Amino acid sequence: MAGRTGSWALLLWFLAGVCAADTGVRVGLATVETTDILRELRLTGTVTAQHDASLSVAAAGLVADIVVDTGAQVAAGDVLLRMDAELAQLRHAAAQAQVAQAEVRARDAQRRLQEAQSLLPQRSIAETTVRELVADRDAARATLQQVTAEASLAQALLARHTLRAPFAGVISLRRAERGEWLTPGQAVFDLVGLEDLRLDFAVPEDYLASLQEGAPMTFTTAARPAQEFTGT
Repeated sequence: MAGRTGSWALLLWFLAGVCAADTGVRVGLATVETTDILRELRLTGTVTAQHDASLSVAAAGLVADIVVDTGAQVAAGDVLLRMDAELAQLRHAAAQAQVAQAEVRARDAQRRLQEAQSLLPQRSIAETTVRELVADRDAARATLQQVTAEASLAQALLARHTLRAPFAGVISLRRAERGEWLTPGQAVFDLVGLEDLRLDFAVPEDYLASLQEGAPMTFTTAARPAQEFTGT
């Protein structure tokens, strides 16, 4: 009986000690949540663009300004390069002046014809004179059409002194320098589209079972190592 009493005393002393110790400890509660364990796998491969092009100039001349460099991201229509267009600008200005003069002559020829036609009922003017004025009016209109076409051509030639991006992408290579003489068809930039990119890389066999079709991924390029791109 004495032995059993000792055992209880020891148990009560142990429990009392535990309770005494617990009174000075604050216990916090937290909700246990389940989450997926992400495994990061770094691989090296190549990026293949479905849309890429070597951009060339359409006119001969000196490079006056290079707007972008290798690694630059551009939108469709952005200016990439400007060539010295002084002569082309002068031709365009001269063509526009010829159009303005031809418009004045055409309006004057039309006015003189209308005045002559108004005199026909009174027989105050000869019919041969009216026919001559009709011919003058038609000639003035033909001249206006011709110089207008020449002005449009001059405008197109002027526009060819500016190289623009045909689609959005990244400049992967710049081939020209400022002050360099370029000829038509000479490649000056390599442009790689950013849409529908294909990544080719080898995955270790141990990770093949963990891959799922459509799983998200991120990647960087050598040209822009600080920028992350996303894909699936």
